[in-house]
Amino acid sequence: MTGEIVQIQTRPYEVDRRAYVAVIWKRRFFAGLVPLLIIGAITDALIAIGANQATIVALVAATLLTIAILYPARRYFSARRMASSPKNRAMFSARTIFLSDVDIYTVHSDGGESRIPWTSIQFAERRKNFSLLFISTLLCLPIPDDAFLTEADRERFFALVSRHVKWKGKNPQLG
Repeated sequence: MTGEIVQIQTRPYEVDRRAYVAVIWKRRFFAGLVPLLIIGAITDALIAIGANQATIVALVAATLLTIAILYPARRYFSARRMASSPKNRAMFSARTIFLSDVDIYTVHSDGGESRIPWTSIQFAERRKNFSLLFISTLLCLPIPDDAFLTEADRERFFALVSRHVKWKGKNPQLG
């Protein structure tokens, strides 16, 4: 690793596939609310120009059916398929993480290694028992709280992340 090494190392841990699917599915689910807002605007425009009431009701019903049932189901199964694909097994293998001021260095149990520069992390998010470092809106590096060797390491992790990326929501350093 290059740069000043911040001595933070995690215990080896595995990512919980079910928790990962739940996080990704929720992110994708809320993205489906945008079409609902667009359809609302279109419906208002149709009412303003005096469109047939049956046409407006059919459009609203079809949109609600799509958003309420089909979109969440498709997104859930897409996230599940991604999590269970053999091509993505490294995402869920046991790993140890080393953090520096330059990058996040990960050693996987199967011998694989990866480096993620801090500049590739778009934002961080805090959940009940873990933190997520997002590389894109749907790809993240989850780090459970119990992976840290000490409470001091966990606090230094929060400080290091806060120096390099923005926390989405409440910053854990601020309490």
